[in-house]
Amino acid sequence: MFARVAAIVRGDATPEHGVAFFRDRVLPDLRQYEGFLDAMVLVPREGEEVLVISFWDTEESLLGAEATPAAHRASAARETLGPQATADARVYQVAFRAGARDQSAGG
Repeated sequence: MFARVAAIVRGDATPEHGVAFFRDRVLPDLRQYEGFLDAMVLVPREGEEVLVISFWDTEESLLGAEATPAAHRASAARETLGPQATADARVYQVAFRAGARDQSAGG
């Protein structure tokens, strides 16, 4: 599994605007790409940097999605988040993942 982590300085937008933009505009696009698994948006209690994390089944799927971004997304992001919003994205391989403890296992 691979993850794309984008650190976004949101400019003039509130965290609520950024989350709504991701939910309403970005997520529907991501769901159309083969290999997309999951996504989350992390907003800080303080500061302006928001983290957007998407999870992919393979690196090829992730890179394929990056190579064919939705045409309207960049302009919509500027409109929603402000012209001074910036993003820095990195790709990571998920080396370890753990879920909630299985309660049915008796322990």
